[in-house]
Amino acid sequence: MILLLFLFSSFVYAETQEEFSIKLDQKNINYLIYSPHQKLDKYPLLIYLHGRGEVAVYNSPHPTDFLNLKKHGPPKLIENNMWSEHLPFIVLSIQCYKQCPFHDENIIHQVIQKVKRNYAIDNKRVYMMGNSMGGNGVMRYVDSYPDTIAATIVICGYGEYDWLGSETTAWWGISNRIDDIVPLKNTLKIYARLKSQRRYSETKLTILEDSGHDSWTNTYNLKNGLPIYSFLLSHSLFSKI
Repeated sequence: MILLLFLFSSFVYAETQEEFSIKLDQKNINYLIYSPHQKLDKYPLLIYLHGRGEVAVYNSPHPTDFLNLKKHGPPKLIENNMWSEHLPFIVLSIQCYKQCPFHDENIIHQVIQKVKRNYAIDNKRVYMMGNSMGGNGVMRYVDSYPDTIAATIVICGYGEYDWLGSETTAWWGISNRIDDIVPLKNTLKIYARLKSQRRYSETKLTILEDSGHDSWTNTYNLKNGLPIYSFLLSHSLFSKI
């Protein structure tokens, strides 16, 4: 308990995120990388997927798109000096290309592989989180690339299909009780589906007693949000028995 309090009690200042743009499948893909100050042999990787409002507007690198990518979640916290220097994650924030219908799991995978080639990533401690369309992207990715993500945070997420999930990926679904954009029933359906399966990792559900679609701002907040970052760090990939 003392360790966890220490982990989230100190915040750093003047943190920076590197901005990158690459062409994948003939689409311009923007992403941000934050590297912690801690010196480790290998780092846990935290991948953040944004919601519909932060989709790229331009077909080429543009400052406006990077500003949009920093509106919510970890990139917002890092940009506004609200991130903790004790969090060991390399943080990868990937932006969906212009007019994308959803986060493309194959493009996401290509970006992740590129980052793994250039950074010392612990493959057993790769995590993914997202809100709304980003929550859907998290589930699409884990469904397409099972047993690659140790734990996920899905905030007001949804799916167009019956998500099978991964037996070894921990899942924490979070939603406001009243959400007129992505109703709570979406999270409940996924939770029930996962609980009905034989799973080797944790399945968790939190219903927030709030209304509206924005169930992510307070959740991501390190000072008064849910302990989502310690939840992620408490899991690593393991072999099924």
